[in-house]
Amino acid sequence: MACRWDSKKALITAIFSFAVLLSLVISTGCSQKEKVLSEIREFYEAGEYREAVAHCRHALRKDYRDGEVYYYYGLALVHLGRDYEGFRQLDAAVRTEPSLAKPAASTLFSIGKEAHAVGDVEKARGWIGAAVSYYPAIELGPYAFTAGDAFFGDKEFDKAANLYKDAVLGFPDTTAAEQALFRMGVSYAAIGLNSKSKESYEKLVEVFPRGEFTGEAKWRIANLLYEQGAEELERGNFEEVIEVVDKLLTFTGNAALIQKGRFLKGEAYEGLGEFKKAYAEYRAIIRQDRGASGRIVERAQEKMAILREAGLN
Repeated sequence: MACRWDSKKALITAIFSFAVLLSLVISTGCSQKEKVLSEIREFYEAGEYREAVAHCRHALRKDYRDGEVYYYYGLALVHLGRDYEGFRQLDAAVRTEPSLAKPAASTLFSIGKEAHAVGDVEKARGWIGAAVSYYPAIELGPYAFTAGDAFFGDKEFDKAANLYKDAVLGFPDTTAAEQALFRMGVSYAAIGLNSKSKESYEKLVEVFPRGEFTGEAKWRIANLLYEQGAEELERGNFEEVIEVVDKLLTFTGNAALIQKGRFLKGEAYEGLGEFKKAYAEYRAIIRQDRGASGRIVERAQEKMAILREAGLN
């Protein structure tokens, strides 16, 4: 009986000893890990970015794959001008610990603003754009223009359009607003939102009637109106076609576009049974440029001939 008790006692003692040993091992490991993280933080905060990078690499070799290791690794690389590598590490940091997205964005935004202040706009765009990618809700203020430019340059037009929209709403009277309105129009068109694209261009023309982008904006409005008119013609909305084309003619002096618009208008009048007005539109295409040629002129001549033969001119 005593022997059995002694065996149980020995087993309990062994289990307890193992638990104590395991606890010590874990505690030692945690303290070592915290020591490494503390050193990384100290080097980073002191601006010793190369040392921070070296310690981060050492930590990863030791398999300390903590979100903070990736976080400081990424930011240190960014400070060293190695953005591509830095963003990869920041991506890993946010995947490992999502709560790091906001501080990463805040730091990148601060770096971006500093770059912008000294005229390094290209770098500023990259960092501020990255800040928005990590934390879209970040308050950008006037730097929303810069963030919009970053996404516009990367052809992420949906994000660019939203950022330009916020920027223009917040700072409508700035010189940056004109280009933002133009690029907003381009962005909306690229994602198939033609009505919003046209609204952006129209706002530009209204607010900046003599601006750098006004002429191009008017031309684009006219093209969008032509497309709209063609769609309305297919739907049989003839009166709307006439209204759209009349608006088109106020926005452009481009001969080819005017001819195409007038042809649409002529077809709309035919659809309404107003043949004399249709004939007048086709004739205007010919008279617009004496001696003009091209398929649109030929089609106008064919239409006029048909109307004359039917006695509808």
